[in-house]
Amino acid sequence: MFNFIKDCTIGAKQTYQKMLGDKPIVIGPTETISGIINVREVTAIIGFTGELIGSMLISMSEESAKKSISQFMGFEITEINDDVLDGVEEIVNIISGVAASRFPKKTGLGLPTVLVGERQRIHARENSPWILTTMQTEQLGQFTIGATLKEV
Repeated sequence: MFNFIKDCTIGAKQTYQKMLGDKPIVIGPTETISGIINVREVTAIIGFTGELIGSMLISMSEESAKKSISQFMGFEITEINDDVLDGVEEIVNIISGVAASRFPKKTGLGLPTVLVGERQRIHARENSPWILTTMQTEQLGQFTIGATLKEV
């Protein structure tokens, strides 16, 4: 199978550079994880549909979410609110769109969902693990990009 997490990180790099003015780099190892997975306080998940199905996520601290969306909106946001959640949804939508356009099979997108709160966890089945990597920006902080994908 192709390296779909690479396509997701390329999507993150392009989106952050073009929309947020900050270029993220991969700082952590790429991990394949099944079972219960800890994610950060603000996590956006979007589904892939079509010839390839699965999901992609971006997960970050509340502080990184506020900084990122402040940059995206052009004004300072000091609390988690609808603007932040809508902005994070838009970011995962753009990143996943870039990634899906690079996939070798026709792939569409579902609607994004944002989860907020401390000690969030998601579950991945053993036959459909998540592939996760951590990225870092100079101004906006760290975030995790992850995906799970399989051919139909």
